[in-house]
Amino acid sequence: MHIELGISYYDFDQNAALKDDDPLCIIELDPTLTWTDIGSVVIIDSEPLWAEGTGLKNAIQSVNQGRLGVMITLADKGGKIGRFNYVYFLNVLVNAVVMMGVADVIASLIAKFGLGKKSQMYNAAINERLSFSSELARFSAQALVAKNCFNAIDTDGDGTISQKELAEELKDVLNNEMDDEGVAAAARAVFRVLDHGASSEEQVGEDSTISLFELIETMQNDRLTWADLKFVMQEYAKLEQKLRHSQSQNSVSRTG
Repeated sequence: MHIELGISYYDFDQNAALKDDDPLCIIELDPTLTWTDIGSVVIIDSEPLWAEGTGLKNAIQSVNQGRLGVMITLADKGGKIGRFNYVYFLNVLVNAVVMMGVADVIASLIAKFGLGKKSQMYNAAINERLSFSSELARFSAQALVAKNCFNAIDTDGDGTISQKELAEELKDVLNNEMDDEGVAAAARAVFRVLDHGASSEEQVGEDSTISLFELIETMQNDRLTWADLKFVMQEYAKLEQKLRHSQSQNSVSRTG
């Protein structure tokens, strides 16, 4: 019998090649049912049976025997023990992203409905409602505070704040925290934010100034700017004018 062994090394689950799976050896048998010559062998016998009782000394017998039987050969061998699977890698990334999104939704639901009294505060923060009347009232109140702050900094009374004036006020507040250079840098940083004519990258000139409305807008936390307020108020004024005109026409038609 002649048996050829085909050996292929690979992991049982190729899609899980990134895991610590034990490698397997798969052997494919391809037997051929026939007597197979497996080579010959020479046998030397120094005491052959036929020499007994003959008085012959140093009799030697050599026999060349041909062998037939089962021969096993390795036909081929190869394969890979594990391999990097890009599809599996992408699936892991997608699943991770999906799980992160699901975790965020679950955390939001727990914060909104599963924490009792605390959920009321979470809902107020997560589902923040915008009321124009409230924003207008907040704008007006903060404008009054900004006006008093502006007048305190505007020492020369020209209606604007210069870097020097702002640095003097900051120096009184930050005197124990930083030196004059640090105070000047803080003043320039404020001007980069407040002065609409300067970008955050460019240097602010010594003659740059801040107006009252620039200071007011900065205190609004980007919720409502002075330009937005003027636009909305103008739209409301136009709407009220149309309503009054419509009401006056209706009253005239009724009296007629």
